[in-house]
Amino acid sequence: MTGNDSWNGESSIWDDLTMSGPKKSIKNATGTVTSGGTINIANGHYSGENNTDVVIDKNMTIVGERRGNTIINGTGSAQIFTIQKGINVIIKNLTFVNGTATQNLTLADKNITAGGAICNFGNLTIVNSTFRGNTATSEYISKNHSVAGGAVYNVGDLTVTGSDFINNAAKGNLIGNNGTVGGSIFNIGNLTVDTSNFTGNSATAGGAIYNLGVLTVLNSIFTGNTAAGNNVTSGGAIYNEYNSTLNLNGGILNIYGSTFTGNHASGNGTSGGGAIGNEKNLTIKNSTFTGNKVISTGNTAMGGAIFNIGNLTVTNCKFGLNALTGNTANGKNNASAAGAILNSGNLTINGSEFNYNTAYFGGAVYNGGNLTVTGSNFTGNTAMGGAIFNTGNSTITSSNFTANAANSAKGHSIGGAISNSGVLTVNNSKFNSNTATNGGAICNDGNATVINSTFTGNKVTSSDITVENYGGAIYNEGKLSVSGSTFTGNRAVSTNAMNLAYGGGAIFNFKEATVKTSKFTGNLADFGGAISNIGKLSVSGSTFTGNRAVSTISSYTFDGGAISNNGNLSVTYSAFTGNVGDLGGAISNWGNLTVLGSTLTSNNATSDGGAVYNEGKLTVHFCRIIGNHLKVPQYVSSTGYVLDDVDNYKGSADVKYNWWGSNAGPSSGRVYNATTGPWLVLTLSASPTTIKARGTSTITADFLHDSNGGYHSYSSGHAPDGMAVSFTTKFGTIGSKASTVNGVAKSTLKAGSTGGIVNVAAKTDSQTVQIPLKVTSTYPKNGALGCSRTANIYIKFSQNIKASTYWSKIYVKNLKTGKIVSISKWISGNTLYIKTSSRRYAYYWYQVYIPAAAVKDYTNHNLSTGYTFKFKTGKY
Repeated sequence: MTGNDSWNGESSIWDDLTMSGPKKSIKNATGTVTSGGTINIANGHYSGENNTDVVIDKNMTIVGERRGNTIINGTGSAQIFTIQKGINVIIKNLTFVNGTATQNLTLADKNITAGGAICNFGNLTIVNSTFRGNTATSEYISKNHSVAGGAVYNVGDLTVTGSDFINNAAKGNLIGNNGTVGGSIFNIGNLTVDTSNFTGNSATAGGAIYNLGVLTVLNSIFTGNTAAGNNVTSGGAIYNEYNSTLNLNGGILNIYGSTFTGNHASGNGTSGGGAIGNEKNLTIKNSTFTGNKVISTGNTAMGGAIFNIGNLTVTNCKFGLNALTGNTANGKNNASAAGAILNSGNLTINGSEFNYNTAYFGGAVYNGGNLTVTGSNFTGNTAMGGAIFNTGNSTITSSNFTANAANSAKGHSIGGAISNSGVLTVNNSKFNSNTATNGGAICNDGNATVINSTFTGNKVTSSDITVENYGGAIYNEGKLSVSGSTFTGNRAVSTNAMNLAYGGGAIFNFKEATVKTSKFTGNLADFGGAISNIGKLSVSGSTFTGNRAVSTISSYTFDGGAISNNGNLSVTYSAFTGNVGDLGGAISNWGNLTVLGSTLTSNNATSDGGAVYNEGKLTVHFCRIIGNHLKVPQYVSSTGYVLDDVDNYKGSADVKYNWWGSNAGPSSGRVYNATTGPWLVLTLSASPTTIKARGTSTITADFLHDSNGGYHSYSSGHAPDGMAVSFTTKFGTIGSKASTVNGVAKSTLKAGSTGGIVNVAAKTDSQTVQIPLKVTSTYPKNGALGCSRTANIYIKFSQNIKASTYWSKIYVKNLKTGKIVSISKWISGNTLYIKTSSRRYAYYWYQVYIPAAAVKDYTNHNLSTGYTFKFKTGKY
């Protein structure tokens, strides 16, 4: 290192021509440079009193010859730079090592030891520089003393670009209302960090950066930073605080395109935010959080990546392998929450991914505030509430939850994807292959609404035979509403005879639930292949297909292929097809069950009740019940397994006003110990019953009448919508098929050109009914009469007629000459008279033509077609 403090410092080496050369000491250089000038520092190691504790009180640029070789060393005993208020400074290509904060500042009611390398009160820009091993340290024991900014303390404007902060620390033995904050940077002003790296920095809060001002982080990397201490620790990489006394406009943090890896918050008290702790406003976009952790040997660990009590927006980010750990020996990890993000403020997540994060509650997210998630993916997260644990208000839209799991050392785990004890709304989302002991996808203990979502291959399972398992997709102990959703291949199936309490392949309802316009296909459980209910449940407009509750363990009988009811259940206008159960191929009832306007077809029981098995109070009205079977070997007949629709083993069963496939009602053996009559019958009517040729009539098939002649208004209940009715006729045309709406199906008959009696038939299932209609037509009863050479020509019609639109188009033609003959014409009653203006030729052929629209009847119907008549005159 060469130089002389008597030289002007305008060149990095001595120049005889210009008489310029480098300064020897940094303190001399900063003191003698002109305002706005540049100081060039040659490669070398600078330390001691002439190179540290430098106060900069004028505008300048300080440039090192080479970043790695131009080193200013505080030797662990001195601060390096203090930049005064209002001063503009640019620092480039320097390395700051072993700087130690020596200034005791006052900030509000606290004494602060701050800025191991730099204290900035002005406007500072740092470019392509390194800060390594700098500390803000104090052994000062006071109730109101803090240590801030291991490398840099900023209360002005600071911009950092392309720089590295390595192993800087804010540390001390402090008690009371105090802390060490900002291992690398403490900011209470305006700070921008761009394309910089923060590695191995530490404090009790904000291991790399502590922000009380406005902080923007761009394209930067935070690795292995730590917030650690004996009390409260938060923000392994960054902590963002709002303090209106210190900065009314502060607490603003924006992060873009950055990476947070392996950052930690740890302690024996409350620890939160392995990467970030946020109190005010935080926006994160296009960033990645991997392997961040919160470790607490005390009571609480929160937010493996982020701890938020303010306003947080996360967009297009990735969270992977973030985790919480605690003291498993004394169970303190039970207080750990949110492997990735803990929110007790306002959190919005857009287009982000959460993969393989872990905690005790909320593998990816724990929400105790307001949470909105849109277009995001949650995969392989593990906790109680594998992906999300919600105690606040959560809205989730267009998101995917895949292979998340609720795990617990105690065997009982809830909500493979989501556990809710607050208010939850899920819309247009997908849940695939999630697992838990209760609620393979969702466990609800609050108010949950699920709309237009799909649940596929979720399951409940446990190796602990003392733990009961319910709800392959959803377990409800609160208030649940499901609409427009699809449940496919979800499972709640026991694996041994020691634990048979597996219920609800798709949904288990313990309290209050409503299911509307949803589909359940191929779900499997011990009890209730699709749904098991012991609370209050309403199902409407839904379909159940191919669900199963069939014993896989010998000597045990399972029930309710689609639904098992032990509570209060209402089913309206739903369809059950191809479901299988030991007892009750479609539904088993041990409580109170009402089924209205629904379809039960082709369901099978292996013990009793092909469609419905009852040991409670059963009411089934206005349903279509057909083709359900009892598939027990001893009941095989020559035509296959016997029909068996409803089995009332004990209890009461009212199964009146149903459609059994024919007007004759259910055949013998289809219903056991239940009242079936009167039943619905297919009735056919026409309006009108008399029509003109080529006219139309509305044909109505309805199921609003019963076998005793009673009429049932559709408003009081009706047969299922969508029942297929086939219409046929041999005369004219008719719409061949229609489906019932409100118990009615309609078609339109269009008659042919001839009159007479027309039969119309309607068929549903095995029943055909028909009715006659009368078709009338206007037509000539004879050909042209009065055909001598002089007599009037006249034509009689089937009924009285009058002139119509084409009256003037009637003509008589001489077929020999091809000329039209002049005529006059008139009508009397049902007769048309035609008089030619001259005597007709003897032995000539003549033709009379009457267009279809020349005459009409008194109901204003024209002829069905035009008519042509030929005649030959005689001698006279």
